[in-house]
Amino acid sequence: MDERDRLFFEHDVATPITNLKGALYLLVQGSAESEEEAEETLDILEGNIHALQRMLHWYYQVRKLEEGVDPDPPWAFSTLCEDLVRTLEEERVGLPGPGAEAPLAGRCTVPKGLLAAALIGASVTLSAASDRVPEWRLESVAGVVESTWAVEGHRSTLDPERLFRKYTWPARPRLTDRLDAGLPFLDALIRPFGGSLELEWRGSRWILAASIPSLRD
Repeated sequence: MDERDRLFFEHDVATPITNLKGALYLLVQGSAESEEEAEETLDILEGNIHALQRMLHWYYQVRKLEEGVDPDPPWAFSTLCEDLVRTLEEERVGLPGPGAEAPLAGRCTVPKGLLAAALIGASVTLSAASDRVPEWRLESVAGVVESTWAVEGHRSTLDPERLFRKYTWPARPRLTDRLDAGLPFLDALIRPFGGSLELEWRGSRWILAASIPSLRD
């Protein structure tokens, strides 16, 4: 078991389980002295059940990708930005879509539906982890499409080690299940196709950059 998995089971999964046990104890003991306290206990149960379910779901999805992913027939990058904006609006994610100064060039075989979910998940993760709205851009650069997110703040605003370890990061309000992927899912999806995912501190902001190779015509 690698370090990421060890921390996932010993800390990430263990935390909501401990919270669930504590909330269950309060219910069994009937220690809630008011309706408000009872509702708070039920909220703890509901929230931690949801968190546990999403963590295990995305852990499993990442492991499936690491076993192999079938490519899509080539599709045009030029449709990606519009698709992402439409999905964000339809699902009421509450975050802006990516901007693009020029139409994206080239074609791609990364499964389009999975890629859209992974890119939106990355934006959601950065927002939830930093409590800020990331500036998201798409650009064609030297044979790749680069998706970048900029988060203003301090070095302490984001913790790269935790971001690349956590399979999902709880968002508020809760999102459609397919849109709450953490960074490990995006990383596992694009790497088999020659892509990369990096997070760097540049000046006064964090920059997350996902490079997605374009097919050579």
